[in-house]
Amino acid sequence: MPLEVIGAGLSRTGTYSMHSALEILGLKTMHMATIFADKNTDLGVWKQRLDNPGEPAADWENVYGNFQAAVDVPTNFFYKGKKKKKKRQGAHCQLMERYPNAKVILTTRSPESWAKSLKNTGIKYFSDISGLPEGHNRDVIEMVTKATVAGRLPKDLVDSDAHLIELYINHVEDVKRNVPADRLLVFNIGDGWDELCEFLDKPIPDVPFPNSNNTENFGRMFERLKENKTPFET
Repeated sequence: MPLEVIGAGLSRTGTYSMHSALEILGLKTMHMATIFADKNTDLGVWKQRLDNPGEPAADWENVYGNFQAAVDVPTNFFYKGKKKKKKRQGAHCQLMERYPNAKVILTTRSPESWAKSLKNTGIKYFSDISGLPEGHNRDVIEMVTKATVAGRLPKDLVDSDAHLIELYINHVEDVKRNVPADRLLVFNIGDGWDELCEFLDKPIPDVPFPNSNNTENFGRMFERLKENKTPFET
């Protein structure tokens, strides 16, 4: 099935809440949580793209073929891919090009609160994973770390508020610059159902908009990782 929604928002901007919201709207949605949960996920597709961005890779259908939407890392890193002079086809396509009818959702929050949240979650827990057992969970973290802040900033700058904020602002501006306005929804989780449902042409559900995966929950998730369990309880 082709992707209908591509999430370009960075982790810690409400991507898990968006994942839950899209599921409520009837869209089977990929999130880092689903990658952890499915040990058969072909991590090699993303790894190859990260290590050799100019080389051919397996088609995106290998990882996205069973989903209607995808948010969070690593999707947000590949929403548009790397520009090339030659026309892209198949494995070389950006996600937006591979799925030309998909809409793009950019989840946002204030740059300052995002930097604080990231430092208290992903950077705090994923900077040193030497204590995690070998296996799928560790492989996922190593892969997604390359596609997140830790992979975009020198190690001595990862803990710098100023550089994190600059990276966040640059990412938001990059998305707005590269996604046509009629395909893009800039969304804050506090906005609720109305704008999202109008954008996706879906009826408004009779349930509260989800709000999940706060800093405390992230800490519990990491404890489950250390026990080699699926980090997101279902």
